[in-house]
Amino acid sequence: MELITKPFALIMGLFYDWTGNYVVSIFLFTLLFRLIMLPFSIKQQKSSAKMARIQPKIKRIQEKYATNRVKMNEEMQKLYQKENYNPTSLSGCLPSMVQLLLIFPLIEVIYKPITYILGISTDTIKAIAEKIPEIDVAKSGFQLKLFGESVESLVSAGATPEVAEQITGFNSKFFFLDISSSPEISKPSLIWLIPIIACLLQIAVSYVSIRQQKANGQGGANQMGCMLYGMSIFSLVLCFSFPAGMGIYWISSSLIMLIQQLLINKFYGPGRIAAQLMVDETIERRAKEDAVKSKFSL
Repeated sequence: MELITKPFALIMGLFYDWTGNYVVSIFLFTLLFRLIMLPFSIKQQKSSAKMARIQPKIKRIQEKYATNRVKMNEEMQKLYQKENYNPTSLSGCLPSMVQLLLIFPLIEVIYKPITYILGISTDTIKAIAEKIPEIDVAKSGFQLKLFGESVESLVSAGATPEVAEQITGFNSKFFFLDISSSPEISKPSLIWLIPIIACLLQIAVSYVSIRQQKANGQGGANQMGCMLYGMSIFSLVLCFSFPAGMGIYWISSSLIMLIQQLLINKFYGPGRIAAQLMVDETIERRAKEDAVKSKFSL
């Protein structure tokens, strides 16, 4: 896991060095990967619009060869080749898959920000924490407890003044909330706002996605809606299960995704893509007709 975590931690550490703020570094980290995934999101939109356009043709093939499965599959493959459409492409799923895969290295960074963001070795941190009675080094989030200590307390536990100042100077504030703390179901507090906002934003993303699927004429929009709204519940549970940094990541990811979807829908809407496909097909058809004419004229 460390081999996967280090590159992500390096990027987040660079953002922290640049901004001096833990929350901003998580947001910029998320923004970077969302921008990398943007071409795949656009490709997904174009693929959905193309699927909606050829759906009547698919339906006619299914009706015509309802009793001949082999012939139906052959004609479907011919149609996909003609329309340059790949029904098995995973590019549309990639942005959502990446969001989930990023969780695993992110958990490591969120539980060990002193190691991965401040660059202080785990052995050094553990040696300091072991001398503070209130901290249990056997627990995964023991590094986060050090943020509540004073410079004097850390120095008396064996930290150098420079290391103590690094730890106490770590900026994990988001307005009046401390992102190094963890929301707990059994202890209502203002930090609950993080998972609640994360859940609400995920619902907004799901709503926009379902509307877009319906606009593209995708028949499985209702089934997909169950999965998308299920992600909202997943986000709520996830953000209550880990330190608030996880919630900040989910909020950032959902907010950026929502803005991306709205912009993609505006500039790559089904109508616009369908019109462009018709223009491309007309140009291609005329080019073939001209080629045939020039062949016979010779």
